[in-house]
Amino acid sequence: MVVTNLNLVSYYLILNSLSMTFLGKRSETLNDARKACLKAIICLEKLVSDKVDAPFSEYEEKVKKISGLSDEARYELLRKVGFTIDCIIDGFGDNTKWQWHWVEIEGRFATVAKNLLNLKTYRVGNDPRSKGYTTRVKHMRLVLVLLQKAADGYRRKYELSTDHRLDDIKMAINYLSAQRRMYNVLGDNINYESLKKKIKIWQARAEADQKLKNLKRA
Repeated sequence: MVVTNLNLVSYYLILNSLSMTFLGKRSETLNDARKACLKAIICLEKLVSDKVDAPFSEYEEKVKKISGLSDEARYELLRKVGFTIDCIIDGFGDNTKWQWHWVEIEGRFATVAKNLLNLKTYRVGNDPRSKGYTTRVKHMRLVLVLLQKAADGYRRKYELSTDHRLDDIKMAINYLSAQRRMYNVLGDNINYESLKKKIKIWQARAEADQKLKNLKRA
């Protein structure tokens, strides 16, 4: 289903490209592409879990069920999904009602990218001589970038939205926490501690804003 939906996205994007070329306007198929892309991500969520910041043990059984999927296949699938998302966002342009929708989409993509990694075998196979090592390293690097992008996206949404929804800053913090878990797996204490401090700063900001809101309501 994941690949089927991604193929549908490619088809819809081609139709939109033709519409832009010959009619000078976006096609409704661009929105169909957005929906198909979301369905692909939902399929991945069902496959490996949609947990953002959780111990690997909470979704380990799901990851075990796809043990037959090679490291290379997982990484290439993620690259395809990422490219698809970028193409859809570019298709809609900057001035779109979907501005904050992309934050959610990219966040959910970051989550499944993380959850496709078998963190238990990653620790064991973290040896340059082991099979698939290079691909796993690329996968992990991609995950770290995506988690940071998701955190920044939700933080930006929180800052720019007029109502400063607390849920947005909480999601931003969740993605930072998930990223910190990855650095823990890597044994990277410098980035782990740096994120720990950053999370505290963001939490303090959220608490201060919440107190201010409560005062205004009183």
